Amino acid sequence: MNYLYWENFISKWNTGNSNAINGWKDPDSIPLYGCGNNLSSRYIPEPWWGNDGNHVLHSVVINFNPGKGYQGQMKGIVPYKKSYANDVVNSGALYINDQWQWKNRAYPILGALQRLGIKKGYPCLREHLSIELIPWRTPSINANYWKYLKLNIQKVYDNSICFAANESKRIANHKLNSVVILRMSANTTTKLLKELNIIGIQCCTGQVGTIGKGKYMNFQINNIPDVKFISIWGPTSRNNFPPQADLDNIINLI
Repeated sequence: MNYLYWENFISKWNTGNSNAINGWKDPDSIPLYGCGNNLSSRYIPEPWWGNDGNHVLHSVVINFNPGKGYQGQMKGIVPYKKSYANDVVNSGALYINDQWQWKNRAYPILGALQRLGIKKGYPCLREHLSIELIPWRTPSINANYWKYLKLNIQKVYDNSICFAANESKRIANHKLNSVVILRMSANTTTKLLKELNIIGIQCCTGQVGTIGKGKYMNFQINNIPDVKFISIWGPTSRNNFPPQADLDNIINLI
C-alpha cells in the first residue's frame, strides 16, 4: 500500500506546485513540489531506496533524512517519467545513491546476517529497504529537521514508520522478520517518540545498551504490537552503523 502511496505522491509532485501534497505541509510556505513547473524545487522526494516490493526482503531500516546530497543526485532525481520504482530505484540511474545505500545500509546488515549464518548467498541492495523518516532530499529540510517533522508527524507515522513496520513482516530470515532497525541515536529516537506521544501513539522506550563501540535501544509502539523496533548507532557519524564486529553482536541479540 505504501509503495503505491509514494508512487501517487511523486506523480503529484511531478506535475505542479503546492504547499501541501496528500496532507504533507511545508513549514516555510515554499512549494513542496514542482518538477513540472519549477525545476529548482527545494523539496525533492526520496521516500525509500532499495527493495521495491518485488524481491525477497531481508532487512528494513529507517533513516532520518537523506540530506542535501550531491549535485548529481539533485539533477538525477528530478525528471521522473514513469514511476519512482521504475525510473529511479530499479534502473539504478542514480549510481551515487545506490552505492551509498549499499555501503552504509544494506551491506552492513546483510553482511552481518551472512557472517552469523542466518542468510546464505552474497547480499544485494534489492534485499534491503531503506525508508526515510523525513523523505526529502533538500538543504532546507536538512537544516530544519524538527520543525518539519513536528508539522507532519502524523504523516511521518502513517507513511514512513507504518510503511517500515508493514514491510518488515515479509522479511525472509528469522532474525529480522518483523524487526525495524533505525539508524538513529538514543537522543534522536527519544525526541521522535515524544512527538508520536503528542498525537496519541503510545510508545515504550527500552534501555540503552552498549557493545564495544556500538550502541542500541529497543522500543515498542503499542499501536504496532507485532513489530520490534531497535535504534542502532556508532560512535561518530550519523550515517554510520557501529564497527562490523559490534554490529554483528547487536544483531545477534535481536
